[in-house]
Amino acid sequence: MSCLNLSIIRKHIGSYLDEDKIDLLIKYFALLNMNTYNIITVSKISRSLKIDAETSLRLLNDLVEYKILDVDFGVRCPDCGLLLKRYRVLQEIESDNEIYCYNCENYFDGSEVEESDIEVLFTLEDKSFFINGQYTEKIHNNSSHIAQESTLDFYIKNGGNPNYTYYNPSQEEYDKLNELYNDLKETNKLTIGDDGLTTTTKGDKLEDFIIYLFELIKGLRATKEINTELNQIDIYIRMKTFNVIPIFNTMGERICIECKNEEVTPDNGYMHKLNGIISHINMTKNYVKFGIIASVFNPPKTFHRHSIRNFIINRGRIIITLCDKDYKQIVEEKCNLLELLDRKSEEIITECNLESTGLFEV
Repeated sequence: MSCLNLSIIRKHIGSYLDEDKIDLLIKYFALLNMNTYNIITVSKISRSLKIDAETSLRLLNDLVEYKILDVDFGVRCPDCGLLLKRYRVLQEIESDNEIYCYNCENYFDGSEVEESDIEVLFTLEDKSFFINGQYTEKIHNNSSHIAQESTLDFYIKNGGNPNYTYYNPSQEEYDKLNELYNDLKETNKLTIGDDGLTTTTKGDKLEDFIIYLFELIKGLRATKEINTELNQIDIYIRMKTFNVIPIFNTMGERICIECKNEEVTPDNGYMHKLNGIISHINMTKNYVKFGIIASVFNPPKTFHRHSIRNFIINRGRIIITLCDKDYKQIVEEKCNLLELLDRKSEEIITECNLESTGLFEV
């Protein structure tokens, strides 16, 4: 493990792990081989370091945040316990209708997989490859094939911050995001007509940046090719994963984004326009309950008041804003996008400014 990684470990986990435990952790990583570097679990760390499961989970999540580990999900056969397949996001499990166990010679549907049969697996990032397949280690045939503390259920219920699981860009992805952000800023230094710049191409720069940003969230897909009878939706996002974390439940399965790359403060008309688009989609059912106004300039203070009023009148519909201050925080300070969305949503729900409360890591 690199000296940089060692320094990160000691700096960030030294507040709750003593030096002996840190040394045990480093030794554990050093002894991993090509068969074990990608099947790190809460229970294994707990046993190796002789710490409780909650501390083990906190440790592993911190290491994910600092890019030392990555995380995905393994499905074990509910009958024999064999690890069958690994998935980057939970939605892939749900959509897999032919999961096969060659030990039991049975097929089963991913939508029927229970949380107790999904194992949260961590991978040492220093090893960049792994073969997505089945592992042939012998499994003792008992009532529980996965240590309870290594299951998805435990991960979610016991302090694992899945916001860092679902939004955790690689350095390459941050480089691309930074490139798009700089391109947006350079474009906004020009005036319409310079170098063939039009209002459409200027608007595209912001939309392209927002689409790439949101598709860094695992399980989300974005497009700007959606038109209703009334208006074009600048960006339409579809959730393609389980709503297993609070912010996903808040946002729901669909998100509408109104983008305004203009050199003026966006006015309240954009709030009314986005509300109208969502209301049109929701004529028969509450399909969309989350909207975003993405601009460059800061929104007016009246936006927050209108958002709170809108939340009450439309029974839980949330419209938040994103602006250049947020983009800079996301790109340059690498703040977690889901934490930011979580905080902004909660500020609408509670009618409070939560920026300095410590509830969110942003």
